Amino acid sequence: MRTEFVCAPSYRSNARPGWKAAVGELARSTLPVLEEEQQEEGPMTKSLLLLSVTTLLLPACQAGEKPGNHIAEENAAAVNVGADEQAIRGQVDHWLQLVKAKDAAGIAALYAEDGAVMPPNAPVGKGRTAIQQTWASMMQTPGFDLTFVPEQIIVSSSGDMALDRGTYKLGFAAGGTAKTDTGKYVVVWRKIGSEWKAAADIFNSDLPASGG
Repeated sequence: MRTEFVCAPSYRSNARPGWKAAVGELARSTLPVLEEEQQEEGPMTKSLLLLSVTTLLLPACQAGEKPGNHIAEENAAAVNVGADEQAIRGQVDHWLQLVKAKDAAGIAALYAEDGAVMPPNAPVGKGRTAIQQTWASMMQTPGFDLTFVPEQIIVSSSGDMALDRGTYKLGFAAGGTAKTDTGKYVVVWRKIGSEWKAAADIFNSDLPASGG
C-alpha cells in the first residue's frame, strides 16, 4: 500500500514559493524506502519510519500555513496614524508661534538637519543655517504677518514620512501700503527618532506673477 502525505489547506496561507515542492520531494524520496523496509523488516519498522517522516513533514506544513500578512499586521499595529497626525499638527502650531515671535533659529530647528526650504523667486535654502537665513530675511519684510493652515496630512503606512498640504495668508507692507498675499504650501515631514521634522518645504502665491 502506498502512503501519501498531504498538508491540510489553510485559507489564510501565503506560503513562500517552493516549500510544497520541497515537501513533496522529501515524501517521494522516502516512500520507496518505506516500501522496501516493509518487505524486509515487517510492519513495525514501517510504522516507525512513517512516524519519523510525518514528524519531519509537519513543521514544513505549519511553516507554509503561517499567515502571509502577519508581518504587515504587526507593522500596521505599530503605526498610530492618528497620533502621528496630531504630533505633526502640534509642530505646525509651534511653527506658527515661532513665526509670530520672529524666531528664525527656532523655525530652522523644526527642519531636519538636511532639510530644505524652497520659497518662490529665491534660491533653495539647504540645511538649517541656510533655512534660518531664509526665514530671517522673509520676516524682516515690513508688516510681515504669516499664518498657514494644513488642509490635509497623510502619514505613510511605514509611519516615518508624512505629507502636509495647506494654504497660507501673508500680510506685508509694500511702500507703506498694507497688502495681502494668499497661496499654498507642501511640507514633507520625516520622523527622526520620536520627533517629526520638516524635510522639504515649498510654497507659492496664488497671485499672478505681476503681483496683482
